[in-house]
Amino acid sequence: MKKIVSLFSVAAIIVTMLGITTINAAEEGTFGGYPWVKPLDYHLGTTAVTATGDSLEIEFQNINNSDHAAGAATTVSGTSAVPLDEDWSAYEAISFTVDNPQTKEFLISVGICTGEKWYWHESNTVAVPATGSKDIVLYFNQEYWKTEASKWVNNTTISDLNDVKKIDFKIISNESGNFGKAIITNFLLGDAPTGNLHNPNPGNIEAPGQFKVVGSHLYDANGVPFVMRGANHAHTWFKDQLETAIPALAKAGCNTVRVVLSNGKKWQKDDLASVKKILKLCEDNDMVAVLEVHDPLGVEDVQQLLYAAEYFVEMKEALIGKEDRVIINIANEWYGQWGAAPWAEGYKKAISVIRNAGLTHTIMVDCAGWGQYPQSVHTYGKQVFESDPLGNTMFSIHFYEYAGGTEAMVKYNIDEVVNQGLALCIGEFGWKHKDGDVAEAYIMKYCQEMNIGWLAWSWKGNGSGLEYLDLASDWAGNTLSTDWGKVVVDGPNGLKETSVKCSVFSGVIPTTGVTPTPVVTPDNYVLGDVDGNGSFNSIDFGYLRQYLLGMIKDFTGKNGKLAADVDKNGIINSIDFGKMRKVLLGMDSSSF
Repeated sequence: MKKIVSLFSVAAIIVTMLGITTINAAEEGTFGGYPWVKPLDYHLGTTAVTATGDSLEIEFQNINNSDHAAGAATTVSGTSAVPLDEDWSAYEAISFTVDNPQTKEFLISVGICTGEKWYWHESNTVAVPATGSKDIVLYFNQEYWKTEASKWVNNTTISDLNDVKKIDFKIISNESGNFGKAIITNFLLGDAPTGNLHNPNPGNIEAPGQFKVVGSHLYDANGVPFVMRGANHAHTWFKDQLETAIPALAKAGCNTVRVVLSNGKKWQKDDLASVKKILKLCEDNDMVAVLEVHDPLGVEDVQQLLYAAEYFVEMKEALIGKEDRVIINIANEWYGQWGAAPWAEGYKKAISVIRNAGLTHTIMVDCAGWGQYPQSVHTYGKQVFESDPLGNTMFSIHFYEYAGGTEAMVKYNIDEVVNQGLALCIGEFGWKHKDGDVAEAYIMKYCQEMNIGWLAWSWKGNGSGLEYLDLASDWAGNTLSTDWGKVVVDGPNGLKETSVKCSVFSGVIPTTGVTPTPVVTPDNYVLGDVDGNGSFNSIDFGYLRQYLLGMIKDFTGKNGKLAADVDKNGIINSIDFGKMRKVLLGMDSSSF
């Protein structure tokens, strides 16, 4: 847990919209039915704007986060403007696809001017990975737009949608010297998608014999969905309190405890004997242990991350045989900057260290930005997950003021992960932090709705003005703090109400109220269902797009390639992609 150094931008949900309609018929020299121009008095990094009917290309040079952005705008040239004067009140969202052919990522946002005074609303930024693409949906009624009235913080909605004057793309970079172009396609207005893109009630899977990530869910060794509910224990700084704290955490209702360890690089090392003792105490108290090395917090040095991974290899003797009750959370809050690509490359290497040592445990990866930059997972989470040869990696967000300050932040930061089919846990969260409030009640509520785990920070021992994050006033937990401890333990959606002991310890394997995951065979697979969850939807469409772009090598569903070949000609290509798109858009009512 650490203070982050810059404000967080909530990433837009990345889905393919259902029931969407084009704005206008495309004409030569326009894109999406609109003419687009290079602004003359702002977006100074723009060198050229070209609309070709099917795409919009924005060329730029040396864009950065200060003076030089790049972009294109409708009907605006210099100081003169011809307003659109359009009524968008019937629309819920705007969507488009952005391709980035460069070797550096960039960020893109949308500005919309409305009303007589051309009031400016700018969306949150979305990272587009190097040599990759992004399908973006921005909702007009969600609180991630910034205005003058919001003091340019992304926490408001768009006003006067019945009088839209201008649309504006803005492109910036966190890196200097970013030259190249952005290619925008599929510019659409329409309705929001219906229903959730995740499965809120996961079913049993065949018993994997250890913790296993399947889609956006974590399953225990008996194949039962497991949702972490617990707290963090700062063991490495309070080694003498272990035997008091662990039973107290169990008594409070924790089914999981996240344990702070040190590999000796910054604090006193926790050796093999101490790790064995920790795991024995957790087992004796029927709690899953999430182990993390705290030393690399906030640094960008990849070697420090690899030292953390190597620590778990060194502790291999204590870990082997505990795959059903231990999760390896490699490093706490490694990579303090708000960056995505270097974070991803570092974790690919760290995962390789652990897997090459023969450790098969579920791995947990904290997002960048001191754990408060979920955009790193939103943009590169799939790549990190696919680097794990066992496909057994999940992700963690730390919800403090910059990632979890509002309900809108919490919801979309979670949705952006699970809607990609990635598993998530809230590895830390508080009720307030140095620079602002945290939506702790909503975090607990929404995690319960979504079957997302959470681990509150922390049992006891916070100092330097952060004592308000102590859940207990004493290590034995005889007295809980009023503002925090009682909320986490006894409050709505708290431990006593929602924590369920792992079936490895309880021996209870539910036989009712759980919907089994469909068994897909060559005889009964659903056409288009490339992720094998029993139905075709926009997630499958997104997977096919990534497959065709070379971003993924295969589908998660057993018969994904059969399902992707929707025209049944033995070849997976853009024709299948087009057929899927037409069905999702309602242009084709057939089942392929």
